[in-house]
Amino acid sequence: MPKGKGKRKAQPPVPPSSEQQAQAEGLVLRVADNKTGYAGVHLHTTGKPYEAKGRRGGKQVSLGTFATAEEAALCVARSLEGQEAAQRAAAAPPLTSEEARQQAQAEGLTLVVAENTTGYFGVHLNNPGQPKPYQAQVRRGGKMASLGCFATAEEAALCVARSPEGQAKERKAVANENAIRGVASITPRFALRRGYIEHARTDVPALATFTVRQSALRAVLP
Repeated sequence: MPKGKGKRKAQPPVPPSSEQQAQAEGLVLRVADNKTGYAGVHLHTTGKPYEAKGRRGGKQVSLGTFATAEEAALCVARSLEGQEAAQRAAAAPPLTSEEARQQAQAEGLTLVVAENTTGYFGVHLNNPGQPKPYQAQVRRGGKMASLGCFATAEEAALCVARSPEGQAKERKAVANENAIRGVASITPRFALRRGYIEHARTDVPALATFTVRQSALRAVLP
């Protein structure tokens, strides 16, 4: 063996993510509409930024502080309070598609649509044939995080809509729609005053590709 070249040291195994660990333990990291995205997880001002909390004896108690929201959510899921809350959520009857849409409207949320097999942003068909085939997922901390499985795509989309990532996506979608509408309202007039539109293309379905010549506009423009 050449000098200075020994055996390569074995790389330490990569520890499972909090989401993977929760699945291995049969736990659910419950999502919530708060700054951390998880029930029972709060931002901490000093030290590790995420604090896991539970209610015991009518009071909030700290379960520890953690480097990531997922670690704190796993701690909550392992607690007695977290397991009881997960059992209550699992026992609740699933929402029908119409009920999920009505609930979203009641909460002022939007089920963001997408061009995928389920029709909704963050919703994936992972378990066809199972009672809850639709999985809600969002990208959190650079990784895909599961928000749970649901009976209908709309119920999964409602779960996504309640998450911080879903609400950020909704705001972005609204901003894009407003921008497109603004372009749709000014582009034709702006172009027509120049006399013609040569193959004007836009993402707005109502504005098809067309060509208008100056001689045909003199009768309609001031």
